Amino acid sequence: METAQDVVSDILQEILVQANEQPIEAVDFQFVVRYMNRYMAELAITVPLGYTKVTSPTDLITIPDGAINGLIFNTALRVLNSYDIDVGPTLYQNAATGLKAMRKTARIKAATKHPSTLPIGSGNECCSDESKFYNQSDDDEES
Repeated sequence: METAQDVVSDILQEILVQANEQPIEAVDFQFVVRYMNRYMAELAITVPLGYTKVTSPTDLITIPDGAINGLIFNTALRVLNSYDIDVGPTLYQNAATGLKAMRKTARIKAATKHPSTLPIGSGNECCSDESKFYNQSDDDEES
């Protein structure tokens, strides 16, 4: 898992505010974290990723690894204006791609159950003595 310090450093590097090995100023860290927390709280309404609010540099980023780049690029877009930096087309494209990945990561795959009144369909049965319908599930027995 990534730490808040790593992610904030990547955000600041993405918008060219900080060099690769340069330490993060406390003011910059708090500023970026404030925007990052707001963005993830807003995103959680439609894209639940399990983000936990960050307060210190050692806090872990609790979203899936596949969503980290989306967090970095989209937070970078939000803080750019405060640093008076022009947005490049690559950052827009990376942010859009990252948001798509975040949405895919947050999708919940639900198991489907077939009711006993649903026919199996022609060609799906192996023997003539089997039923032409799906097996009755426990939910169907209660109805």
